[in-house]
Amino acid sequence: MRVVIVPNDNAVFIDGFMYLVDLAELREQGVHAVQWYGEFGEVEYTTAWRPDEGRHHREPNKPISSLEEFQKYIDAWMECRKRAEAVRGEREKELQLELEAQAKRLEPPKKDKRK
Repeated sequence: MRVVIVPNDNAVFIDGFMYLVDLAELREQGVHAVQWYGEFGEVEYTTAWRPDEGRHHREPNKPISSLEEFQKYIDAWMECRKRAEAVRGEREKELQLELEAQAKRLEPPKKDKRK
């Protein structure tokens, strides 16, 4: 499973599908992104101004071997996906009914065979 978490965009991507999730907590921790490559990953940090040093500083990327600390964001993504699939299923049913009604309106009138 490929996972990318981008706090500044409130975006969680799993296997190419993106849903918006509240990632304020990660932003507050200075996380720029979380990259997960299936069995390993890394946490990337934002660059911050350090006035005491008079320069910008960025913590080095932190290797991770588990997504456990980010599981609540993955769970939130799963909830978003579940809701989206339910909405999509309902919308598909509505469209199917609309198409069937339109097809009936467009059918040519039936000829009377008694003539």
